[in-house]
Amino acid sequence: MSNGNDWNGGNNDWGQSSNQPAGGPEQNQQMVHQGGGTDGGSYGAGGSGFEPPGGGPPLDAVTEGWGGGHEVTLDEVVDRLKLVANRAMGPVLKAWLAVGAVILVFNMLDAFLGIINYFVDSVAVSGAIGIVSMILGIVALVVSIAAGALQFAMFKPLHRVVFEGEHVYSGPMDVINEAKGPFVAIVILTVAITFLFGLGAACCLVPGLFIAFVFSQAPYIAATQDVDPMEAAKRSFVLNKTYWMPVLIAIGALVIIGAFASCFVGAGTFVVGLASSFLYPFSLVIIAGVYWLFTQLAMFGIFLVHMALFSTLETKETGKEPA
Repeated sequence: MSNGNDWNGGNNDWGQSSNQPAGGPEQNQQMVHQGGGTDGGSYGAGGSGFEPPGGGPPLDAVTEGWGGGHEVTLDEVVDRLKLVANRAMGPVLKAWLAVGAVILVFNMLDAFLGIINYFVDSVAVSGAIGIVSMILGIVALVVSIAAGALQFAMFKPLHRVVFEGEHVYSGPMDVINEAKGPFVAIVILTVAITFLFGLGAACCLVPGLFIAFVFSQAPYIAATQDVDPMEAAKRSFVLNKTYWMPVLIAIGALVIIGAFASCFVGAGTFVVGLASSFLYPFSLVIIAGVYWLFTQLAMFGIFLVHMALFSTLETKETGKEPA
């Protein structure tokens, strides 16, 4: 049985497509121009000529190697999504909500401060509450980033559940302990990609979107392959070039789903707030709880879609099928 982390479990390395076999110097040279690696460091289907940003990637690393991967159909991704969702509805979902509960704590604290402020007449006390609320918001932001990174580090345990079987973990703490391994790498990637996206978007929106696109698979690779952030970014760069069409379609679908989810979360929170308005200011606690739950479930759905797509690409590259 595969250990769930060996991406070379199929007939091909995760980094060399089956339609580009190893060969002599001339053949290898052709592979490089097609995106194929010849130095043992090929990072995706068809490999790459990609180099770390230190000296800047060669021109052909950006312009060559788009497309050419194995065919990926919508039915395959949908079937994998059904499998992923089914196996995630256990310890993985419980672990996701348990980690997200840290964010809920800060939401509730902010709601309680709002309740206290409602009954306080003193300007000085209200000012002090405002300062505490501001500090709490800054701390909550840092905690939210860390919690989100740990949640997406759950790519690793969910990967094992998908490729080894649904009985790998007995409870949510097992999932969380497994996710701690790639946690630091996910934090680094999250911060780096967010910074680069912001920098690119500030100059021109297109570079920011391009950065977010080509590196979108890096957290999944870092978590499931136990590689460092730079290596994960390289592999994501090439894999997303090779399978640019299904990845782009999936991202577009996620944007649309995210927009609807945001509307749903906003509308649901508004309705709950309106229904409980007669309890104001105590309704602030109810609103905070409902908003947190809707948001966590929406993010978990996005997480599952990522897992379905990227694990399907992994199967295409390695031939490894779910257990």
